Amino acid sequence: MLNSIKQANINFFEYGLGIVLFSLVLKPSYNSIAIILFLMLSLLTFIKDKIRPKLKKDDLIGALLLSLPFIYLFTSSFFPGILMEKKFVIRNLPLIVFPFLFLLLKGNVVISRNKVLAVLVRMLFVYNISIFTVAMARQISKYPDFSKINWYFFSYRGLLKYFDVHATYLGLLNNLAILFLLFLVQKQKPGERIFSYAMMISSLLITVLSGSRIQIVVTITLLLLFLFSKLSRKRLFVFLGIVLFSGLFLTYVPIVRERVIDTVFNPTKTFRYAKYGNNPGEKASLKKRLQMNMCGVNMINKKIWLGYGSAYEKEPELLKCYEEKGLLKAYENQFNVHNQYVGLLLTGGTVFFLTFMLVFFLSLFKSVSSSDFMYIGFLFIVSITGFTENILERHFGIIYFSLLNSFFYFYRYGDEKLWSKIRTNRTYNLNKDF
Repeated sequence: MLNSIKQANINFFEYGLGIVLFSLVLKPSYNSIAIILFLMLSLLTFIKDKIRPKLKKDDLIGALLLSLPFIYLFTSSFFPGILMEKKFVIRNLPLIVFPFLFLLLKGNVVISRNKVLAVLVRMLFVYNISIFTVAMARQISKYPDFSKINWYFFSYRGLLKYFDVHATYLGLLNNLAILFLLFLVQKQKPGERIFSYAMMISSLLITVLSGSRIQIVVTITLLLLFLFSKLSRKRLFVFLGIVLFSGLFLTYVPIVRERVIDTVFNPTKTFRYAKYGNNPGEKASLKKRLQMNMCGVNMINKKIWLGYGSAYEKEPELLKCYEEKGLLKAYENQFNVHNQYVGLLLTGGTVFFLTFMLVFFLSLFKSVSSSDFMYIGFLFIVSITGFTENILERHFGIIYFSLLNSFFYFYRYGDEKLWSKIRTNRTYNLNKDF
């Protein structure tokens, strides 16, 4: 009876976490509902089964360190002159909720990382197939004989038109799926690999077609991590196969080639598909992103220690810089600087920036010291994406980082052995094994 209760608890936490992660592709309100329900049911489980938290000093210190960014935001909101909006502080609550949630779960509930990620990847596979199916349906309704291909249906905003999800944010989840599957297939039997490769191809396909340039760079980085973490002939074949697959799309699908390659390396070219106003190439070029970054960098020194607050993108100096550099869309819509590191400095100054860097390097040390390549890969995904997107200023990015980083920090790769023991109803000692 006791084992069956523990098994039910494990299933709930594993499937629940996988569903919460997948709900990130939905509207923020749906994801928030999923998180609230998960937290409520977790609390009820603790009360119902009379689970008493077993806390270790090192783990408690780790949870406090992971929570430092939120602690800084919360305390700074009480100081005059530091304009931290209440809604911004509330939005960052996950930065303290998830570290302490997994701190309480560790030592009481053995959760399989593979199981959680498998739930996410399978749901994401269905989602990716749905995206491509809708694109095909639109193409068939317009040109059923395929005498002409409307490439707008298969790339960037046109591909995601009916799904209300940003290409970069969807790319973050697909990158995680690719990373997980790369390492998973090496341990599977030949017959089991077919479905895993199908899921990997679907994530890779949507990442390339959606045209998020930074996520394609991240994918390449993950492939290199996979290849060099343990060199082998099989890994080399997988690496070359994915590179060839991506290369074909970047070469022969014109709208993808224009969006990903030409707008970066040949912005003065006349585009057929990648149209962004009167001067399409310049509007989407890497040069424009760098100009936005520099507008932010030029403001840092004036408030280097405490920053401008959570609404820095409304600062007259930043908007004036956008206008002078001809960044009219950024000026009119009060865009952020599209660089998370500059964004942290502008939001909370050097102090806030250093708290996040402390969390990142603590996580990196934890992952490297345990040779946890899944965790290392996740940190690569976040750190590289931060060069072009302010993911930690958005609901998606805050949940994505705080949930997964806390989960990977407290549930190590080696804990899969404990998961196996429970699945076979073998005994285990939580205090000893954790």
